[in-house]
Amino acid sequence: MNPQQLLIEAFVEECLVEMKKQKHPDPTDLFNFGLGSADAAVRRIKTKYIEKLKKQNEENADNKIF
Repeated sequence: MNPQQLLIEAFVEECLVEMKKQKHPDPTDLFNFGLGSADAAVRRIKTKYIEKLKKQNEENADNKIF
């Protein structure tokens, strides 16, 4: 895992931990539904950026002169 990916992974995990701390005790609370949507959005963005990094790394590898 490269340093950029490690940073993205760590940042996302910290965001998810903080979001879980905000969860209300009542499971039917509308705020919790919003947190669920935010959780999913953070995970989608993480995947998007990880894929961009992979693509960038592949392009960089292809452009190297051996």
